[in-house]
Amino acid sequence: MVIELLQHALCAEWPDAEVRSFGSQDTKLYLPQGDIDLVVLSRSMDSRPREVTLRSMAACLRAHKLATDIQVIARAKVPIIKFVCPLGHFNVDISINQANGLQTARFVNRWLAHQPAIRPLVMVVKQLLQQRALSEVFTGGLGSYSVTLLVLSFLQVHPKLQRDEITAERNLGTLLMEFLELYGKNFGYDECGISVRGDGSYFSKRQRGMFDSRKPFMLCIEDPHDIGTWSQLKALTAGNNIAMGSFAIISVRSALGGAFDILQAALCQRCLLYTSDAADEEDSV
Repeated sequence: MVIELLQHALCAEWPDAEVRSFGSQDTKLYLPQGDIDLVVLSRSMDSRPREVTLRSMAACLRAHKLATDIQVIARAKVPIIKFVCPLGHFNVDISINQANGLQTARFVNRWLAHQPAIRPLVMVVKQLLQQRALSEVFTGGLGSYSVTLLVLSFLQVHPKLQRDEITAERNLGTLLMEFLELYGKNFGYDECGISVRGDGSYFSKRQRGMFDSRKPFMLCIEDPHDIGTWSQLKALTAGNNIAMGSFAIISVRSALGGAFDILQAALCQRCLLYTSDAADEEDSV
């Protein structure tokens, strides 16, 4: 219903506007308090600078009483407007003519069908980051798509999963701990980039031309939809870094590592209590 109302309002000014949902809304990887990601597809919106169009859109939605607390974020990699829709108090993000978001949702849905363990791991990590205000890219956090690709890569290269020694669905707790330990403690952010193409792999940021000496600590995730052949990739051409906007990645890494420490301490404590209870029972016998 909200999308229909937004569509009706925007079409009053841009008749060719089409409002589409994408991202977590389409993949069902959204949290209860998460944002609704929408894209407006319209040729007529490209007739003016993007920032001007975003501000006109904000004014249009405000006039139709469909938006409050509006923020125009025009200087981001993907310019958007953020607002709260009074009908249900939903947080909404809208971009313009970013059709790649629709392609991304289809890509994620294919992997969710192929590897169901992705969903619970992504949801836990997203909740963890949201609680620590590290889930919004425009404030430097790690966005939903980046989290999903991190989980996918982790499962792709996990040695025991590769050798079919364990099944992901029956070892979610162990996999969560290993995920937190990898990206919170051990991953080589300075040198290593992540690719989920094919069976998944790591690559050298330096050799691929994706190393920034001013910010060597940045997370690097290759865009699986970059246009290019395998031969071009082997020729070490730089590509789009999905996580480029996550400038607070040190805080993200600290949050993941801290969560690992907390869970490990809790598990050790529980193990000690179990061992102590078992010893007491044996003594009583």
